[in-house]
Amino acid sequence: KKEEIEVYCVGWSDWFSIAQCRIDLIKIDIEGGEFELIPAMKDYLHSARPTVYLSLHAAFIGEGEKHRKLAEIAEVMSAYRHCYDETGQPVTMKALADTSRDQFRSFLFTD
Repeated sequence: KKEEIEVYCVGWSDWFSIAQCRIDLIKIDIEGGEFELIPAMKDYLHSARPTVYLSLHAAFIGEGEKHRKLAEIAEVMSAYRHCYDETGQPVTMKALADTSRDQFRSFLFTD
């Protein structure tokens, strides 16, 4: 017999309204969930501009949606002045989208 465990979930906007704290660094490594989370965080990211370490997992997205979802991530994160890859090299938003289509990548966004 399988044991059931009840898990409570809170969306980003609900959590942030409850927590009401200053966030300096956000690490996002949620196996494809970033494509839902980042657009939901857009207003917060654009106003507060915390440093973001973001892992992209486009391999978990259907081929028909990859281009649109990566473009949406690039649009939201383009509010940041600097983007660096795993090796510390600067990356453009176009390169972020192009190089993340078929491999897992991580990026650091700062102002």
